[in-house]
Amino acid sequence: MQRHAEKRNLKQKLYTRRPNGRMHTRERSRPRDNRPANGTYRDVVAAAPIDPAVARANFAGFVDRALRHARDGGMSDRDIQRVSGVATSTFHRWRSAEGRSLPKLPQVRAFCQATGASIEEALRVLGMTDSAPTATPEPPLPRDMRIILRRLTDPNTPDSEREFIRKSLQMLAGTVAADARAAERAENDAG
Repeated sequence: MQRHAEKRNLKQKLYTRRPNGRMHTRERSRPRDNRPANGTYRDVVAAAPIDPAVARANFAGFVDRALRHARDGGMSDRDIQRVSGVATSTFHRWRSAEGRSLPKLPQVRAFCQATGASIEEALRVLGMTDSAPTATPEPPLPRDMRIILRRLTDPNTPDSEREFIRKSLQMLAGTVAADARAAERAENDAG
């Protein structure tokens, strides 16, 4: 008997009477748009550093193109090794994206000089610069930008809201670009 009374009390807690006399379920912690109740949609997301595996894969494509270009120019692997000082096993390991770490900057430069490839492209693919010979993570986005991006990528966001956000961002980007052009003109006129 007590079990049935508990069920009845539970049902009464779930339903409330509206002013018009009809019953409706109470709001619960679960969101209306079918997201899981324990979702992490509002959690702070830090910008992830460049993944070394992704950088290695991108660099593998670059090395493959550089080797094909050098071979079309008449160079063999031994010639590339002799000119650059980088072992053939090393640049073949780069080409297959093997290893746990990113290549060292002096070896990348020597390889690029020997094959005639662009050192700037190699550094860009690896996420490196001359001043920072290790991959640099992207700066974290401000909180409001993360919220906007999350709303854009959330599959439960209505299409009309997504379109509004996109149009607003395009308008703001145009305004910022126009302001930058006006400031540049004013600087050129003053100078």
